[in-house]
Amino acid sequence: MQRATLVQTAEPGLARSLELFERERLDALAGLRPWLLTQSETLPGARVLEGSFTSVQQAIGVPRTRADGGTSLFLERFVEEAKATGLVEELVDKFGVRGKLSVAS
Repeated sequence: MQRATLVQTAEPGLARSLELFERERLDALAGLRPWLLTQSETLPGARVLEGSFTSVQQAIGVPRTRADGGTSLFLERFVEEAKATGLVEELVDKFGVRGKLSVAS
């Protein structure tokens, strides 16, 4: 079985990671899917693998002064309705991010 070595940049940032990937001719580059899809268009022979090895979970927050049960319940219902009615799908299409993110059902 082969083993991988994680190589990190001295400074954080996607641009630095791409520079290191190209300069050192590394085998794989990890990052957020939308960024990787864009970069793969300019890297001959590159492809973005299906699936994921991690995810970024988004959340909604409210100020403590509005964190009563009513506000939280309203937001929970709004999010569920936005997904159920197709609003989220519509926005995904409108902003051209289909395939670049996923929404939990």
